[in-house]
Amino acid sequence: MTGKRAIKPLMSSQCVWTKDPKTTDHILVNCSYAKQTWWEALTWLGCACTFQAAPRSLQDWWAHVRTSQLRGKRRGIGTLFMLIIWSLWKEHNARLFHGREVTVQELLSAIRREVG
Repeated sequence: MTGKRAIKPLMSSQCVWTKDPKTTDHILVNCSYAKQTWWEALTWLGCACTFQAAPRSLQDWWAHVRTSQLRGKRRGIGTLFMLIIWSLWKEHNARLFHGREVTVQELLSAIRREVG
């Protein structure tokens, strides 16, 4: 015995929410769960934003969200953006590794509590 253990793949190649091919851009921006989370959070804060049918990269989404806001509303958008990304990533991992699921509304409640 060499002391090496076989590593079993833990991750599926499919999104935990939609079964689409899983990429970081999909999980954080293009997935229907992510889009609903973004829409609700940005609407709650009165931020202007639109969604395109074509998938976006995370970098393009950040640029779009940032430039869509009036200068006076841009303050804090970076913090909110990172909080939403972190929340989506944690929810993805909770579903994938622990079989725990929360609704978009439950995730938004957690985000609102963090915003305070």
